[in-house]
Amino acid sequence: MNEVLVSLFPALDLADDDEPDTMATPTEVGTRLVVAMFGTDGDFVSSSASDLLMLLEVLIDKGVEPPWDQFAGSFLEDLLNSMSHHDLPLTRADVDAMLGPKTSLAASALDKAWIPLPTDAQPRTMDLATYRSVENPDLKWILRCGFRRTSDDIFVGLDDLLRLEVGRG
Repeated sequence: MNEVLVSLFPALDLADDDEPDTMATPTEVGTRLVVAMFGTDGDFVSSSASDLLMLLEVLIDKGVEPPWDQFAGSFLEDLLNSMSHHDLPLTRADVDAMLGPKTSLAASALDKAWIPLPTDAQPRTMDLATYRSVENPDLKWILRCGFRRTSDDIFVGLDDLLRLEVGRG
C-alpha cells in the first residue's frame, strides 16, 4: 500500500512525526493525502486523485488487512470534513462526481452520521458568523477540529457527534 500511495503522490511523507524511523498510522496518512491531493500551490492533482479514489473504491469494496483496514473510511471522512469546512477548492458535487458506487454509499453513511435524529438531545452548535468572528488562527483550528460544519453552515460539536454515533451503534 505504501508504494502505491507514494507512486500517486511522490511528495507524501509516510514517516511518523514523532518517530521518523516508524511509519505514520494509516489514519495520519489519510489526513496527509487530503492535503497531497492539492499541489503545493493549491491546484487539484486530478489524475493522482482519480487513481486514489479508484483505490478507495476497491478498498471499501474488498477490504484490506490491518493496519490499513481503517484507512478508506478515515480518508473519506477527512476529505468530506475538509470539503465541508471549505478548506478545499471543491464542492460536494465535485467530490460526488469522482466517487465510485461503493465509496458513494460510504459517503452517504458518513453524511447520515452527521444528521441529528428528531429524538436526539439538542446539540451544541455554533453559527457561521460566530466561527468567522474568531481571529486567532490557533483557536479557529481547534474549533474546526471540534466541530463539523453542516450544509446549513451550522457547526455541530464533536461531543454531540460522538453521542450520536454511540447511540446509533
